[in-house]
Amino acid sequence: MTVAGVLMIRKILRLFWIWLRGTVNVAAMGLSRGRAAIRFRTNMVRQTYAGDIDLEQATKIAIFAHWDSTGQIYRYVQYQLQSLRDAGYTTVFVSNSPILDESSINILKPLVGRVIWRHNIGYDFGAYKDAIASLGDLRRLHSLIIANDSTYGPFSSLSDLIERADVSGADVYAITDSWELRYHLQSYFMLFHVEVLQNKAFNEFWQNLTYVNNKQYVVRVYEVGLTKLLLDSRLRLKALFPYDDLARLVVNQLNLVDTASEAFKRLPKAEQEMYFVLQNSLSSGTPMNGSHFFWDKLLLDMRCPYIKRELLAVNPMRIPGLIYWREHLASVSDYDPEMIREHLQVIG
Repeated sequence: MTVAGVLMIRKILRLFWIWLRGTVNVAAMGLSRGRAAIRFRTNMVRQTYAGDIDLEQATKIAIFAHWDSTGQIYRYVQYQLQSLRDAGYTTVFVSNSPILDESSINILKPLVGRVIWRHNIGYDFGAYKDAIASLGDLRRLHSLIIANDSTYGPFSSLSDLIERADVSGADVYAITDSWELRYHLQSYFMLFHVEVLQNKAFNEFWQNLTYVNNKQYVVRVYEVGLTKLLLDSRLRLKALFPYDDLARLVVNQLNLVDTASEAFKRLPKAEQEMYFVLQNSLSSGTPMNGSHFFWDKLLLDMRCPYIKRELLAVNPMRIPGLIYWREHLASVSDYDPEMIREHLQVIG
């Protein structure tokens, strides 16, 4: 069968799977939302611990959501927390882990202003909600970051990155954005400036957020919904590494490829097939998961300082060439890859 035939079959199967998954997800989201409606609207906090950094006087705060089945604070997480501290942010660390023992608390205290251990209800947005509630009036802050442990990095100075996210350019920044479902900023790292923190709709979003244990619901209603709310409030939004720029970069590089050449024919079959997948999807305007499909372009060409943890741990899209992540990382950063490898060894 030709490559075109294989791609057509894959497209049909993918459309059927999307329909089936969507049907199941709608039912599951409705059930989860119904359960959330009958929950008491209190927070899900188990315990709060004071960190060594003064939180009360801080005007630049980061909320960092964490989950690990054993409550471990891996080195890559410690590095992210230290990077936030070096960038001038005081962190509220929120763990959804089933366990968070004294040794983990002792690791965290020198790096953060507060540790919140909570029940794993509501995913990251539930964690963000409880941490924001613990801060009181957000209008006293100059800026707020929400971030989580779903990425490895940063591979370059976080201070320099945040300097690019200047209030003159936008009110809200994210590392990346997405056009899947509908346009939205991706919530694994977002920075809100003072105009947002004083916005009534933004504050009510967190106050009214219910704890829903359905990932699709959280993405569709909370992650995508937050962007819609911000846009409806006429706030300025920007991704530091936007999908549009990334897609244009990839298209330009694909157009240089001669598929009739011997060099192309010598490529592994998986890489040849991926070329046609990218070409067909991008030429038809089908939104793709840029942080997965174009991870190497983000890292090497655009110098994006983060890579998704799921990509390296699971590679759900079966992206070819991922085995070379260490070499690619070493070519652009002095970040210690052992921090990633030691974590992958445990969860892999």
